[in-house]
Amino acid sequence: MTDYTPYWGATCVRGVIAMAAGVAIAFCSALNATVFLKPLGVVFSLLALAAYVVVDSAIVVACSFMLPHHRLGRMALRLQGAIGMVIGVACFIVGQLEADISLFLYLASLQACCVAVAEYLSARGTSEYHHSKWCYASAVIAALSSVVLLMCHRATGHFLSWLLYSYLWCFGLNLFVLSCHMLFEEFHAFHAEKAGTARR
Repeated sequence: MTDYTPYWGATCVRGVIAMAAGVAIAFCSALNATVFLKPLGVVFSLLALAAYVVVDSAIVVACSFMLPHHRLGRMALRLQGAIGMVIGVACFIVGQLEADISLFLYLASLQACCVAVAEYLSARGTSEYHHSKWCYASAVIAALSSVVLLMCHRATGHFLSWLLYSYLWCFGLNLFVLSCHMLFEEFHAFHAEKAGTARR
C-alpha cells in the first residue's frame, strides 16, 4: 500500500504558510490605506509574496520525494519548485528596485500557472489512489488565479493586496482542508488494513 501521509502532511504545511502570507499581505493592505505608508504597503506586499513563493517552492521540492517514483507528478513538482525559486528571487529583485508593478504581477501569474500544472499532474496520481476528484481543486484555483492576475496586471495599492490575499487564502485554505481530509483517509485506510491483517 502506497503511503501518502508525508506528502499530505507537507501539503498541510504549505496551506498554513499560504494563509499566513495572505494575512501578512492583508496587514500590508491596511498600510496602503494610510497615505504616508502607502509606498511601504505595496513593497511589503510584494516582498511577502516573494518570500512565500521561495518557501513554498522549497517545500514543493521536498514533496516531490514523497510521491512514488513512477508518478509524473514527482518530476512536475520538482520543476515547479525550481521555477518557483527563480520567480521568488525575481520578485524580491522587482520589489527592491521599485520596478513596474505589472512586471511583478506577470511573475505572480507565471508562478500560479506553474503551480496549476504541477498540482494537476500530481493530482492525477493522488486522485486515483484516494478515488477523489477534489485533489484537482488546487490546480483549478491556481489556474483561475493565474488568469485573474494576468488580467489585472495594472492593479495597484489596495486592489493589488486584495488580489494577492484572495489568491493565497483560497489556495492555502484548499490545501489545508484537502490535506486534513486526505490524512484522515490515510489514517482510516491504515487501520482498516491493520484490522484485515489481524483477522487472517
